[in-house]
Amino acid sequence: MGSEINVRVTGSSGQGIVSAGTLLARVYRDGGRHVFAVQDYMSRIRGGNNFVQLRAADRPVRAPRAKADIIAALDGQGARANAAALAPGGLLLADELTAINQYMVHSEMCANWGYQKLHKQFEKRAITEMKHAEKLIGRILFLEGTPTVSVLRKMNIGADVPKQLAGDHALEAGAIKSYNEAIVQAGEAGDYATRDILQAILNDEDGHIDEIEELQDQVGQMTLPVFLSTQVKE
Repeated sequence: MGSEINVRVTGSSGQGIVSAGTLLARVYRDGGRHVFAVQDYMSRIRGGNNFVQLRAADRPVRAPRAKADIIAALDGQGARANAAALAPGGLLLADELTAINQYMVHSEMCANWGYQKLHKQFEKRAITEMKHAEKLIGRILFLEGTPTVSVLRKMNIGADVPKQLAGDHALEAGAIKSYNEAIVQAGEAGDYATRDILQAILNDEDGHIDEIEELQDQVGQMTLPVFLSTQVKE
């Protein structure tokens, strides 16, 4: 498959969705790409959700793809309404933004309980996830998309440390699956710069899940009370 990108511009009626899609198509054509564009039946009611989807490739294209690599959402309603249309490897920031929030909540809960070591570990991971989000936002903007930052996945906030670790493990496992799929997709599309960015993030996520599993092993080996007694001071 040749190099191509599929972008969906979505938002409410009256926000200039068609104009934005037309301008984006012109940019791709001026850059030497073949472009196929399709729009849904536009809502006549101001505030109804609409979208325009573009497929730009280095070869002639005569049909859209069902999934989008990038969703450029002009409002939260558009982001929520079109999240299911994002390709498995699409650059939706939901995973990273959810991770930031979940780790920060767990970090502050541990600080409140007096577990300073866990507090610092969770906080450090939240900062790493922030850096991941920055990289993704930068790449989306480079690809002339608009970052979707208004959608979060379901957070798993643990009521105690074992549940926190279990929720964080599930979060990282889901992210690793998504990044593996995205890396394959980027390689197939010939977008090697994006693939390299995603691979670097994946390496960090692999490290995160190793750290979580190490903590879970320690809880199992030491028993929970003994483990928690080791987390009180840095």
